[in-house]
Amino acid sequence: MRFESSSRPVLRWAAGLAAVALMACIVWRAFCIGCADFLAQDAQFSVNSRLERGLPLDAATLEGASELLERAIDWNPDNSSAHENLALVNRMRLGLPKLTLVERDDALNKALAHSLRAAALRPTSGYTYSLVAIIKQQRGERDAIFHKALRQAVRYAPWEPGVQDNVIEAGSRAWDALDGAEREAIRETVRRALQTRPAQAQAHLLALRWILPSCIDLAVSIPGLCK
Repeated sequence: MRFESSSRPVLRWAAGLAAVALMACIVWRAFCIGCADFLAQDAQFSVNSRLERGLPLDAATLEGASELLERAIDWNPDNSSAHENLALVNRMRLGLPKLTLVERDDALNKALAHSLRAAALRPTSGYTYSLVAIIKQQRGERDAIFHKALRQAVRYAPWEPGVQDNVIEAGSRAWDALDGAEREAIRETVRRALQTRPAQAQAHLLALRWILPSCIDLAVSIPGLCK
């Protein structure tokens, strides 16, 4: 009985220390998440503010955004927004002038890695899947991951404009590799885009006229392109 009585303060101390340690972990985790969110938003603002002013994205802007997003991921490796935006930033690098083949390959590799990580963290995000699909297509990889991403993008976000644009471009470029159901999904995506945002969709489709399937194969009426 003496042993049990004398052990109670020790047990209380142990329980108290465990509670303090748990609380400290929770606070630290919240701090890390907050820092990551702040850095990710700062990166997004730096890119969007330039686009909203009608200025082209330059290497300095993209490099700055990339550094902010990488720091965000250091603070919180599970920040899906940071991974998705880092994939976008690396894809945007492809539009920079005088990009070498090594730099292009590096940009595509990083874009794919972060888009796949974002998809793993956001398994129901149609936009993330559409990003995976178009990056895989840009790498010339029409594999199982590409086909899955294309189908999931249409499944989860068929009415989202960014998804529609990515799906139409990726699907059109890979038309010969698509099965019947996937081709029909592309046709339906074109119809939805023209239905919900006719002017923007028409402009996008006209810009892609050289990669679109033939009007016979597409079987969709597109003003100024297919009757």
